[in-house]
Amino acid sequence: MQALNRKLALVLWAEDEKGEEDVAIFSGTLVAKGGRYFLERDREQATEILEEWLERIQPVPDHLRETLLHCDFQLPLSVGKVESGESMESFGGLEWPR
Repeated sequence: MQALNRKLALVLWAEDEKGEEDVAIFSGTLVAKGGRYFLERDREQATEILEEWLERIQPVPDHLRETLLHCDFQLPLSVGKVESGESMESFGGLEWPR
């Protein structure tokens, strides 16, 4: 897998409190540990990347590199309705930006 041990942008699409589309980007390194995959954001914080999501990982086009925090790869996912500051337990407790 090309994205392994490379910078990955987790691009989460959601619906905000007003019903409008919102997006949050979290960056880190895609790592494998014990047969599972994680977006390692720092030594103490990692978000599991489910195996069924791996096929959705794609290279970041040059024109989006700055927007996607200079990552090499991106993983876009839809998370449904999320409120500002809400902790997303299914994503390792990542907090939706305010």
